[in-house]
Parts: sequence; C-alpha cells; structure tokens
Amino acid sequence: MADMKAMEFAGKLNLQPVRRPVPEPQAGEILIQVSAVGVTPTEKLWYPTSHYADGTARSKAIPGHEFSGTVAGLGAGALGYSLGDAVFGLNDWFAEGATAEFCITKPSNLSPKPSSLSHIEAASAPIGLLRHGRDFMSGQNCRKASGFLYTEGLGRWDFSRFNLQNRRERM
Repeated sequence: MADMKAMEFAGKLNLQPVRRPVPEPQAGEILIQVSAVGVTPTEKLWYPTSHYADGTARSKAIPGHEFSGTVAGLGAGALGYSLGDAVFGLNDWFAEGATAEFCITKPSNLSPKPSSLSHIEAASAPIGLLRHGRDFMSGQNCRKASGFLYTEGLGRWDFSRFNLQNRRERM
C-alpha cells in the first residue's frame, strides 16, 4: 500500500506533517487526488474532529473537508465520475479531511470543477455552492452585490467571498 503526505492535528491547534497510507475507496466512494483544500482553525474544536460517527473518541484527525482535485480511484458502484475528472466538493466531517495528498468522498458530495475556476477558488466554495449548485450554475436565485455571490435556498443565505457571479457569466 502506498503512502501519502498529510497534516494531522497534534496538541492544541497545531498541525504536524505525517505519512499515512493512501485510502482505498470502498463501495460507493471516490478517491480524490487533492489539489487545494479549505481549512479553518476552529475545526479542532468541532465534535466530528474529536469523535468518530459512532461517538467514540479520536485524535490526530486530518482537517479540511472542502477540496478541489482530480478523481484518482473509484469504488465499486461509484457512478457519475471517471478517472481524471476535475472536481470539487466536500467529504464526510467524521471522515479524514483533505489536508493530504488524497481523500475519500461520495459522488453526492462532488461537482465537476468549472474550468474557469482554479483549484484554489473551487476549494473555497463547496459548502455554499454545492448546497445550491443548481441555482448557481443556472443563475436562478443568484444576485451579485459588493463582490459577494448570494444564493438563496432552504430559507437561508450563503456567501462566497470572491466574485463567482462574474465567473459564472463567462462559463
């Protein structure tokens, strides 16, 4: 099994470089070769960072659940994407994050990366854009104001700090 470079939480809010086995996609999962990742320092304080989904404690979690990259592997039954596809998305918050060379996600948490966005820009957007991606790509319920893209849905507003509306108009 091949190794990858990753960053994991150590101590308080410190990150340390480590080598971990490259994860293998299971049924319905996709392996992503990560090009860019979004991380916030407060992730260390979140319940999913210190616990597994079954509630047991964990330590040394890999942070960063918003990413952009390339499909590098497909588990059995993972549909909708092919090896080499440029994608952006997020992974399960109880799973290891994307501050690594590779991460695992599910097809429902991915979207094709628009060619007009860099990997860094795409990794900055998943939570808001994937939640309301159809509105964003179609232009419905979107409006530009003061350099923000506002997407309205599910009774709340999401904000993306760079001007994606202009990029969508060029796609």
